[in-house]
Amino acid sequence: ERAGGGATSSPLVFMLAQFADHLPMALLILAANIGLVVKLEKTERPIDDRNFLRWISFAPIVLTLVIFLVTGSAAKDMWGMPMFTPVGLFMVSELGRQLTLTQLARATAAALLLISLVGIGFIVQSISPYLDIPPRSNWPMRELSERVDELWQRKTGKPLSFIGGSPFIAGLAAIGRESRPSVMIGSTIGHSPWLIEEQVVRDGIIFLFQGDQSPPALCGNNFEKADITLSDPLIPRIKVILCPPKIAP
Repeated sequence: ERAGGGATSSPLVFMLAQFADHLPMALLILAANIGLVVKLEKTERPIDDRNFLRWISFAPIVLTLVIFLVTGSAAKDMWGMPMFTPVGLFMVSELGRQLTLTQLARATAAALLLISLVGIGFIVQSISPYLDIPPRSNWPMRELSERVDELWQRKTGKPLSFIGGSPFIAGLAAIGRESRPSVMIGSTIGHSPWLIEEQVVRDGIIFLFQGDQSPPALCGNNFEKADITLSDPLIPRIKVILCPPKIAP
């Protein structure tokens, strides 16, 4: 389902992105002077160890690529990230050479420079977002939580125990509260087996969405709609469906 959504790439572009993600490793080797590295005496390692690293480093991504090609689906570039955890160890094993202290120092300096540049890039992105909507790390968690709680208290005057709707927004609003309301994924309670429907209906729930949504079935006719506008003008207005606690007969 996610592969059919937006911001996906063709398998070829997906693989090119994975190669691009590994360029920093190549830069570190160049910084250590690749010419000297190749000339150094090679340290032999057991073939079983090297074959194991080859399989565990590249079999998952190859299998994933085959699935994309067979099914004709697209991919998100970031999906490759967790598959390449062993690649650093693989490269050290394949080089199999004892680097000098000078080479290690040069590689370390290059790594520190890359890390600093990446950190500066994140800061620049945070100050001047290049997207139409802020990155998720820039959403105002505390403000969102306070606005949600304020709306709930004004309508019900009771503690907020449950928040549902879009998982990111609902989770952000919940984690920003000291009381840590439970989160419902979406608007169907079957997607959140840790919740009991009777308890949610009894205590009430507030749903947060990024677009218009139909009232969830568990609210019945007992709901109110509202909007929340945050201080960041790039964040779209959040649609709220408030289902107050059920009044015991």
